[in-house]
Amino acid sequence: MPLEAIEEKLKRFFGPQYYVNKGKNHKELTPKRYWDDLNYLSAIYPDEKCLWVEFRHIETFDKEVSDFLLNNPDEWLQAATDAISELDFAVHKLPDIRIRVFGLPSDLEVGISKLRDIHMDTFLAIRCIVSKASEVRPAFEKAAFLCQRCGYITIVDQAKDSDTLLEPFAGCENDSCGKKGPFKRVKEGAVTYNHQYLKIQEPLETLRGKQPEFLNVSCSDEIAGIVNAGDKLVITGVLKGRPKTNKDGKLKFLEFIFVANSIEKSDADYENMEIQQDDIEYYKDLSRRGILKDYILGSIAPSIFGLEDVKLGIALQLFGGRPVIMPDGTRKRGDIHILMVGDPGVAKSQLLEFVANFAPRAISFSGKSTSAAGLTGAAVKDELDGKWWIQPGALTLADGGICCADEVEKMKAETLGSIHEALEQQMVHIQKAVKADLWTRTAFLGAANPKYGRYDNYAPIYEQVAHGDAFISRMDLLFVLKDKPNQTFDRKLAKHILQTLRGNNTTTEPKMDLEHFRKCIAYARTNVFPELTDESEEMIIDFFVKTRLSTEGKSDTVPITARTLEAAFRLATAHARMRLSETITEEDAKNAVELLLRNLKEVGVDPETGLMDADIIAAGKSNSQSKKIRDICKIIRDLSESEFSKNRSARYEDILERCSEKKINGAEEIIRKMAEAGDLLRPERGYYKLIT
Repeated sequence: MPLEAIEEKLKRFFGPQYYVNKGKNHKELTPKRYWDDLNYLSAIYPDEKCLWVEFRHIETFDKEVSDFLLNNPDEWLQAATDAISELDFAVHKLPDIRIRVFGLPSDLEVGISKLRDIHMDTFLAIRCIVSKASEVRPAFEKAAFLCQRCGYITIVDQAKDSDTLLEPFAGCENDSCGKKGPFKRVKEGAVTYNHQYLKIQEPLETLRGKQPEFLNVSCSDEIAGIVNAGDKLVITGVLKGRPKTNKDGKLKFLEFIFVANSIEKSDADYENMEIQQDDIEYYKDLSRRGILKDYILGSIAPSIFGLEDVKLGIALQLFGGRPVIMPDGTRKRGDIHILMVGDPGVAKSQLLEFVANFAPRAISFSGKSTSAAGLTGAAVKDELDGKWWIQPGALTLADGGICCADEVEKMKAETLGSIHEALEQQMVHIQKAVKADLWTRTAFLGAANPKYGRYDNYAPIYEQVAHGDAFISRMDLLFVLKDKPNQTFDRKLAKHILQTLRGNNTTTEPKMDLEHFRKCIAYARTNVFPELTDESEEMIIDFFVKTRLSTEGKSDTVPITARTLEAAFRLATAHARMRLSETITEEDAKNAVELLLRNLKEVGVDPETGLMDADIIAAGKSNSQSKKIRDICKIIRDLSESEFSKNRSARYEDILERCSEKKINGAEEIIRKMAEAGDLLRPERGYYKLIT
C-alpha cells in the first residue's frame, strides 16, 4: 500500500470521525479515545508531545495499516506524525507528536537469542530483564554548525540509531560559500532530546541452563530514565544493525541495536504464563478431592528419596506467602527463606538444581565464587564509552522468583553480610557514582556444609556454619540433613537409587507433569490471595504463646520470638495457596506450626539445657552460652583489677580456677573462642585481658 494511502487512513484513525465497533452485532458505537488524547495534548503543547497507542486498536481499524507498521515501522511512525500534524485542534496544532505503540501480541515477541537479519528494520517486541542502565544524557536530534568563513548556520539531522555526530560533510549550505569548513558547533538552531542506553538480557525463566544473550537498547525522550537495572520489561521498537568497528576501522559485520518505541514493565513474570481454563479446572478438581498437595509434593525432585519435610518447605517456598504493606509504609515480606545444612552426599545440591531448573523464575550461584557486588549489584564504568551503569546482582535479577545458593559456608563474611538487608527489607541501595535502589523480592534457598565436614548433634548450628549467625536469623526454615546409618532406610534408599540407575522410571516419575506444576504455581501466585480466619489466627497465637511459656520457671531462655510468628504466618499463607484456598484455615495453620516446631527442635535447642532457645538462631549463641560468657568476662575483669594482677590482666590458671568454683563447664573452649573473636587480648603467654 502506498505511503500516502497509509497517511490518509491514519488521519481517519486519529480524527474525530473514527469509532470502534463493540458488541456482537456491532451496534454499540464508542468514540475512540485518541481524538480526546490529542485534544488534551493540544491544550498543553509543547510541554508534552507523546501519544500512546495500543496495537490491537490499529489492527481492529485496518489490518493493512497494522501490517505496514510491522514491516515499515519508520515510515509508519513518520506518517502517523504527519497525519496528526494536518488535523485541526482547538488550541495548538501538533506538528511533531511522537507515537508510541504498545501491546504487541505474544506471537510478535522475539527472544534476544532468536534475533536474525530478517528481523532488522521490523517492528517487534522483546521480553527481557535490564542488566545495565546508563545515566540519562542529552543527545542531538539536529546539530547546528556555524561556518567560520561566512557565518552561515547549517543544520544537520542526526540519526537516532547511531552514536556518531554527523557533520556538514557536503560543506556550508550557503550558496555563496559552499566551503567545507572550518565549522563550529553552536546552540542556535540545535534540537536536543533526553537519551539513555540499556543493556538487556533474556528472562531467567527462558534460559534453562543456557548462557544469557545481551542486546543494547536506545531509549529517547519520555522513555529515557523510567527503568532501572533489574526491571522486567517488554520493549517494543525497531531492530537496527550498525557496523562493528575495531582500531583499523569498520568491519563488515553488523551489531544489533534496538531502538525502543515503548516500554512496558512486566513485574509479575508468573502472569506471563499462558494457563488454559482446562488447566485451572484440573487444579481445582485435585484441590476439591484433597489430593493437590500430595501431587505437588510427589512432583518435587522425585528422583531424591525421602526428605519429606524439606520437600514440603520447598513447595511452600515456591507458592510463597503474601507481602504486607503496613500503614506507615513498612513492607513485610511474603517470600520464604530456607537454608539446608548437612553432611556431604545428602542431596542438598540436587534439590537446589531441581528448583533452579524448575521454578518459573530462578537464578543459582555458588558461594565459593561470589562477591558482594555479584549478589546485590554495583555501579560499573563501561570500558567502551566511559559511562556509569548499574549492574544488578543475583538477588536483584531473581526479583520475583527464587535465588538458589550452593556452598553458602564458603562465602566470605563481608559477602554474606551484604545480603542481610536484601533478604529482610528486600531492597539494596547502591551509592557509588550513581544512586539506585534495587528490589530483591526473592525467596532464598541455600545449602551449606558444616564447618568441620559433618554435622555435630551436640554443637549449636551457629558454630557449624561459618560467620552465619545474623544470616541464619533471617531464615524461616533451617533443615539439618544428617547421613546416619539406618538399616531399614538404607535398604529403601539403595533400592531407589539402583532402580533409577537401571532406567526404572516408575519410582522417579513426578505425580504431576512439571509444566502443569509450573502453571499451577503461576495460577496460585496470581489468582489466590488467602485471608487469615479467626480460627487459624487463634491457632497461630496459641502456638506462639504456649511455646514461649514452655520454659517458664525452668530458665530465662526465650524459646521463640516475633520473627517466628511472622514465619508461621508466611508458611500458613503458602499452605493455603498450595490448596488454592481463599482462606487460611486451621488445617493450614496446623501444618505450618507443626513444620516450624519440628524445624526448631532440630536446630533451636540448647544442647546444655535441652530447652528451645531463640537466641541460638537470632543471636548466634544460646542463652546459657551467653550467660557463661558474661560470667567469664566478670571473672577476668575482677582478676585484672585486683592488686595481684600483672599488667592489668588475668592469669589463665586463675581464670580456670574461678570458673571451676562457679561450675562453668567448657571454660577453656569459651576462652579460646573469645580470643579468636577478638574479645580477649593476650598481652603475654598465660595471661588474658578484656578489650574494652
